[in-house]
Amino acid sequence: MKGPLERRKYIRLSSVFPVSFQFILPNQPNSRVYQGFTSNVSINGLCIEVSNLDTYAQRSLRNPQLKLRLGINMPLSSRPAQAIARIAWTKSIEGPFAQEYLIGIYYEEIERKAKKAIFAYARRVRNIPRYIAALTMVLVALTCFSLFHELKIRYENRILVAKAVELARKYTQLEQKIYRANDEEEKLEIKLKEGIAREKELQGQISGLQGAIKQTEKLQSQRFHALLTEKEQLQQALNRLGAKKVSLEEQLSGLLQEKQALTTNLSTVKQETQGLKDSTLETMHHWLKVHQVKSTGLLRSFEGDRTLKDWAFTYDQALGAQVFTIFGDYQRAKAIFDFYKVRAKKVNGGFANAYEVGRGDVAEYIEHSGPNIWLAIAIMQYTNKTEDTRYLDLARSIADWIIAIQNQDREFGIRGGPGLACLAPNTIWTPMPYLLCFRL
Repeated sequence: MKGPLERRKYIRLSSVFPVSFQFILPNQPNSRVYQGFTSNVSINGLCIEVSNLDTYAQRSLRNPQLKLRLGINMPLSSRPAQAIARIAWTKSIEGPFAQEYLIGIYYEEIERKAKKAIFAYARRVRNIPRYIAALTMVLVALTCFSLFHELKIRYENRILVAKAVELARKYTQLEQKIYRANDEEEKLEIKLKEGIAREKELQGQISGLQGAIKQTEKLQSQRFHALLTEKEQLQQALNRLGAKKVSLEEQLSGLLQEKQALTTNLSTVKQETQGLKDSTLETMHHWLKVHQVKSTGLLRSFEGDRTLKDWAFTYDQALGAQVFTIFGDYQRAKAIFDFYKVRAKKVNGGFANAYEVGRGDVAEYIEHSGPNIWLAIAIMQYTNKTEDTRYLDLARSIADWIIAIQNQDREFGIRGGPGLACLAPNTIWTPMPYLLCFRL
């Protein structure tokens, strides 16, 4: 038996793989082959754990001249590594079912390449948990960053929407004030025109009276004074009307100045509103891009709903494709159209109301006319803007399906889907004329 100091001569690594060995003694035939497993591995030796050794083996372990012929079976190795070794120490342990032995050996003869391979394998086995832990921490950090970024976008969206609502309210109030100012301006202009006409009329009457005065200078004094009194009364009326005219002109001038100020404020609000609209639309466009799944090209219709979080509704995909087309983001629009052209499974001849966003499987086995019509409209808008005709066959197939549903009704109405009741004449879908146009 070797002492504890000799057992600590090398750094040992925990690793397990099978080892076969034979006893080699001078002037004695080789023993039978025993099977064991490694308990520890070092660069210059290893520890073998073996159970149920026979009497011959137990006695041989105490012989100081004993050597071992080893066959070390490493995982994924094409052949066992061969070695000749001596025993450094032994230890027996009472196991739950049989006597177990630990045999510490050091190599006397072994290929250098095999020795390094054994030690390198043991080191890899030891380091695997560390690699897994490091990878797990990286994945957790990436998940936290993605969640923070999405919460930040939601917060900015709420602020932009609130500001847009406030600007819309101010815009409406200014428009109402300008409308009232225009109305008051029209009324004042009418009164001013009436005053000018009345002034001309009075001036005409005064001129006529002056002529009459000259002709009646020789008339009786009473009649002459009556005419002078009437002239004074008319002159006073004319003076009052002139004063009223000046007042109306001052009011009109103030109203025009107020209108100019309101017009300037309205122009400023329009510019701010347009900037906010552009910013809001760009933020919504970015939100749609973030929620588009690369594997299918579909957009998530809901977030925060456990039941519908992985659903992509066809109506939402049609609107999303139109947004991408408006912003010139044609590749993302084509990704949606490619899904419906190549991968989407139809239900009763039409596209289903919803598909699974990651795999593209049908999520809702219901096919309505409306979502299919909106998808065809999105294709036509894309085609009109890009002159790319590769999706016209897809739009034409939707039109054929809608027309087939329409033919099922005696009054040529459009049903909500196969087997559903027809819409009333005054509730027929507005997009149908577009479909009929490209169908013709």
